[in-house]
Amino acid sequence: MDLVTQLVERLQTSQASFNLLHLVVQNWIVFQRDSFDIFDDYGDPFTTQVFLIEIYSGRYIHRAQGSKVDFGASLDVNVLFTKLTEAFVDFKVCQGFMVNADVGKPTNRRLQEFPYERITAKKCQYLYKPARTTPFKIDGRKPRFRWICPACQELGEFDKETRNESDPDSMIVNPTKSVLGEDADFFSILEEECPVAQEVNFGEENLSPELYHELGDYKCVTCQEPCLTYYDLMLHNYKKHDQALEQLQPQTNGLEAIPLPDGKVEYKRVNFACQHCDAIYTGDTSWTKHMREKHSWDLFECKACDETCHYAADFSAHMLTYHPDKPEIKCPTQGCSHVSNLKEDPEHFNEHFRNCLTQRRTGYHAVDKFAAQCDKCGKKYATKRCFDAHLKQHQGFELYKCAHCDYGTNHKAVLVDHEKVHLREKGLTNADTDLVLYHQCEKCDKKFSKKHVLLAHMKRTHEGVPIYRACVLKNR
Repeated sequence: MDLVTQLVERLQTSQASFNLLHLVVQNWIVFQRDSFDIFDDYGDPFTTQVFLIEIYSGRYIHRAQGSKVDFGASLDVNVLFTKLTEAFVDFKVCQGFMVNADVGKPTNRRLQEFPYERITAKKCQYLYKPARTTPFKIDGRKPRFRWICPACQELGEFDKETRNESDPDSMIVNPTKSVLGEDADFFSILEEECPVAQEVNFGEENLSPELYHELGDYKCVTCQEPCLTYYDLMLHNYKKHDQALEQLQPQTNGLEAIPLPDGKVEYKRVNFACQHCDAIYTGDTSWTKHMREKHSWDLFECKACDETCHYAADFSAHMLTYHPDKPEIKCPTQGCSHVSNLKEDPEHFNEHFRNCLTQRRTGYHAVDKFAAQCDKCGKKYATKRCFDAHLKQHQGFELYKCAHCDYGTNHKAVLVDHEKVHLREKGLTNADTDLVLYHQCEKCDKKFSKKHVLLAHMKRTHEGVPIYRACVLKNR
């Protein structure tokens, strides 16, 4: 019996009244109430919370008023049933007051616009556990509920004579008391016991796809079957062994979590901290150099699998497992032409990359001393390969010729970059050729011919990271 069937049967046989609808969408079960939770001032219906469960992995997410308030992973039906009970039976979502309701002082309230307009207290505890419910009946009509948290309830504590009898939705229809006590501070609750603390501690970055779709040395502990990524390992454990794996937590080193009055969290970068040691830096340049030298960190891409990773050891393990016939890795460091054959030594690339001291691809970690200098033009080179290719040009030897002009070079990569210039001048795009002519920004659609220029643009424009350049004059 699959997870969906077991969970639905458990809900139907429960004594608690859930009144839920469920729908399977792209390997996810979506639960919500079978009736609308509230109607706004314009009569538009809204559902205040949903509960999602990924069938393969047991990963669950509880969202209330558009914010994630709880998440985790489990294939145990009892655990998931308990989570659904907490979401739809034990806890309630504060719905606030109608926009035209005359409640509280202007300094103590605020207008919330998402997911619908409503008036709430500035310290609204939008997910709370009510101690009791006392609905009101107006002129014998059916009671209409508005769930109000203790913080918002203080705004509407006025006498019955001042209530709008013609609009029961403008009244407090469920006076409650917080199970945490009336004097509990909102932000201390947020940090300690309140379910919203999940949002404070982890934030929306917890399910970052990069954590699950990077190459690595992933093997099933039960059957030792290799998996391409951690996400593939999760699927394998569910399908083959009916087991759920723990979620990967994002690195929050160097980030300061600032809780906001509406229960959401804002992250502010205070420094660049290494997640493997105690090193802390004020800029990303020094942090990148540290990660490169101490932890063999870079961007490694397997074109055959169309996947990437950031650590040399993970990339070596991937090549040995999935490409054993030709486990060769070219060093990504700029100016280095070394190719490691892992058949002869599985640790060859890891040792080479750890000790490779030539200039990095992105321009960091430059070499202070040159390896050779041309006696004809004075140019300096850090590697023998580049120096020999330059001497051949002086001798009139050019291995690669441009198909569009008389330009020649002894480096194939240089020729490719040169020919891209001609293709751009002709108005061609990435769709017209097999080459990558432009690198497009995903946020503003600007195009750049060089990838490092795109990365600098994204840091400076969209991430707010200043670009520092060293002064050309010494001691300045």
